[in-house]
Amino acid sequence: MIYSILTFIAICAVSSGKIYFQENFNDAAWEKRWTVPTEWKPEDQLGDWKWTAGEFHADASDKGIQTSQDARFYGLSAKLSESFSNAKDLVIQFSVKHEQDLDCGGAYIKLLGDIDQSKFGGDSPYQIMFGPDICGPSNKKTHVIFNYKPKADNLLIKNEVTVKSDKLSHLYTLHVKADNTFDVLIDLESVKSGSLEENWDFLLPKEIKDPSVSKPADWVDKKKIPDPEDKKPEGYDDTPKEIPTQRLPSLRIGMTRRMGSGRLPRSITLTTKVLGRPS
Repeated sequence: MIYSILTFIAICAVSSGKIYFQENFNDAAWEKRWTVPTEWKPEDQLGDWKWTAGEFHADASDKGIQTSQDARFYGLSAKLSESFSNAKDLVIQFSVKHEQDLDCGGAYIKLLGDIDQSKFGGDSPYQIMFGPDICGPSNKKTHVIFNYKPKADNLLIKNEVTVKSDKLSHLYTLHVKADNTFDVLIDLESVKSGSLEENWDFLLPKEIKDPSVSKPADWVDKKKIPDPEDKKPEGYDDTPKEIPTQRLPSLRIGMTRRMGSGRLPRSITLTTKVLGRPS
């Protein structure tokens, strides 16, 4: 289990500079702004959120919310001030700190449509999912997932994005731009950027197999077949399989390393044998 602390969340449109959602968790009233999904899992499987600055902090008044129990499910949701258009740049940003050595867990933020917040959970449909995911030594990445309605699917980025796995606070930022490009930043440093088209499978492949094309009726699937026109050279069958050697001299290879006792090195004798045609 990972004890994660969320300390800041912001969602805004860059071109207008308008902030649609912001939360710093610095007042006790945060619980009134967020809804725990009590109908997502049985009560004994849901963990309690703890309001704390964490074990390591520079300012005790700068607080966040922390998962507090092992082997529990955690979820929270809050409504944006208003809906927004996707014709503008979009920035999703939040900070997270893992105070335990990482084993398996994640700290994602999801952008969703209108839902029943009491039932919000891992299977709830969403438009964007963003945040670190660590489970074992081989699965370490930052999720950047878009839901794409024409394909009715959640599309993962083709090449995985790096993630921080230490116990420090890190600021994760996703910037989706109106020119169909994106930028992922960790601690305000870009770690992945490019075009949406090249990094997600939004569009159909530029080339696809022609469904009307089929193999010819006489097509042979074997990779190698005998050449029907191939013939043995004249006299091939009269050649013996082995030809005796004609007292060829032995071939000697001398050892060059110095022996500890001062004795001369021994030699290795190789004998040769001349063969005729293969069996």
